[in-house]
Amino acid sequence: MDISDFMALSPTERLKFAPIIAKYNPAGTSAFETIINIINRCGFDALRPCFKLSFLLNLANVPNSEINK
Repeated sequence: MDISDFMALSPTERLKFAPIIAKYNPAGTSAFETIINIINRCGFDALRPCFKLSFLLNLANVPNSEINK
C-alpha cells in the first residue's frame, strides 16, 4: 500500500486500518493506533523522520487488496 492510498482514507477509516497494518508487521495494533492518531491530528509531516520511514515501510507490507475490503 502506498501512503497516498492511506491518506485518501478518512481519519476514522485510517484508525480502523491499524489492525490490518499490524497483521502484516511485527508491531502491535496499539502502536499503529498511536501513530495514526498523530497523523490524524497533526498530519504525516508531524512525525519524526525515523517514525515516517518505519511507518512507510510497515505500510508497504500491506497488500493493496486490503484497502478495497
